Amino acid sequence: MKQNKLLVTGIACITLSVFSSCKKSNADDNNGGGTPNPPVTTISDVYVAGYEINSSGKNVAKYWKNGTAVTLTNGSRDAVARAVFVSGTDVYVAGYQDKAASVLNIATYWKNGVAFTLSVTGTGGPFDAANSIFISGDDIYAAGIERATSGNDMAKYWKNGTPVNLTDGTKDADAQSIFVSGSDIYVAGSEEKSVTSSTSIAKYWKNGVAVPLTDGSTDASASAILVIGTDVYVAGTVNDITGYSKAVYWKNGNMTSLSSGSENSAGYSLFVNGSDIYVGGKNGNAAVKSGYWKNSLAGFAGLPPAATYPSGEEIVGGIAVNGTDVYAAGSYFDGSHRRAVCWEKGSVTVLSQLGVHGGASGIFIK
Repeated sequence: MKQNKLLVTGIACITLSVFSSCKKSNADDNNGGGTPNPPVTTISDVYVAGYEINSSGKNVAKYWKNGTAVTLTNGSRDAVARAVFVSGTDVYVAGYQDKAASVLNIATYWKNGVAFTLSVTGTGGPFDAANSIFISGDDIYAAGIERATSGNDMAKYWKNGTPVNLTDGTKDADAQSIFVSGSDIYVAGSEEKSVTSSTSIAKYWKNGVAVPLTDGSTDASASAILVIGTDVYVAGTVNDITGYSKAVYWKNGNMTSLSSGSENSAGYSLFVNGSDIYVGGKNGNAAVKSGYWKNSLAGFAGLPPAATYPSGEEIVGGIAVNGTDVYAAGSYFDGSHRRAVCWEKGSVTVLSQLGVHGGASGIFIK
């Protein structure tokens, strides 16, 4: 599952403030959530979390506010930002950074540019990361992955820096998205079926109790979670019996498939606006592969590439909706480099620099 996990642990995001959380196919791009029924209002600021590779080949964690980059790390060691949440004047970003002089990752969040470490800095695993962040009142929640002493990855979340294990480390697992509703804490992710099977089961945990979404007959993952009243929405990806991946969402455990045939599509991010359910991701057979589904398979809407970009290797890592306007964050491959981009109401803005690799995972509109 460690190799498979790299294909699904890429995008996790949360956002009137409007937020979105996400998930994806590159380990350095992030998965997601959303804010229920946001009012129609003027959008003043758009925040996007991601990374860019510097001249030394290191990933630099950063976020963009209205297209202007804010750098979170100095580039001396790898770091990636995966999700962003804005509360008042405070900007919170979740992700990871390498341990100094090591390839071991440390799950990290930044508040207004100041780093706070979450995972155990002396024994971090290669994929330790905070994939999602949510602010509720004065409490800071982050969900992610930490390597157990068994060598397996554990799904967990942190509340104000205190860890809560969702799995025991006997099987590989991950946590991709977190949502807090009142006193209830929801976390979406996946866990291997058994100690002898690497097939992943998509699931979410409510207050630490696991709720399986698939039966383990094929690989599946949950990338984003959102709760409105008593309804629980989850977006993710499920392999069919022929091995092709399909973007899906679940509402109260009932699955809706968003693709069919040999598409290798994936669902990474989620937003609910009134009665409409939006899932951001990629669609393998579409002429424009990056986009989102609205409610059903027939509701796929491709997002336009920048003028010089080919159609291919696109990902929507985060999505948020205000009224009829769709905002999304993700990446394109320009033929030589992956570029972080932001879509706003049908137009696309390239965020990362020309000639260097970059990516975007989470979006928050305010």
